[in-house]
Amino acid sequence: MGLGNKFKQVKKSYSEANKLLGDLIKVTPSSKIVGDLAQFMVQNNLTREEVEERADELSFPLSVVEFLQGHIGIPHGGFPEPFRTKVLKSLPRIEGRPGATLPPLDFNALEAGLRLLHGDDITEEDVMSAAMYPKVFYIYITHTNTHTHGILSRILRWHP
Repeated sequence: MGLGNKFKQVKKSYSEANKLLGDLIKVTPSSKIVGDLAQFMVQNNLTREEVEERADELSFPLSVVEFLQGHIGIPHGGFPEPFRTKVLKSLPRIEGRPGATLPPLDFNALEAGLRLLHGDDITEEDVMSAAMYPKVFYIYITHTNTHTHGILSRILRWHP
């Protein structure tokens, strides 16, 4: 990103981005979203005021857009308006809890499918990872199977 020499600016923008997003409670996804917006602001030399004024014309990071759509839930205190409306324009919004509309998951069927595709070394942790982060898990398991012949995954799972 080339922002290593602008760390002080990023820190200042982090505070401003946090205010734009409603002073979020920081956990891994929300702190990343605030950070993505802060870096976006520094990269584009934008102040908080400019972001607010131009929110309907800027191309925000995907994490910010998905947050405002409700992909990680509704933040304490609600979404910041009119900022949210200006960013999302006509994009869809998730009402309520994001996982409420997901169909039930058959963990046994998922495990059987993973074993069929990737062998019998599949662990309970693999099944949980595949359930929660299917794309990331697919990249991980494909890489370990392709480049390490399964050795790395066996080493990482070894418990004395």
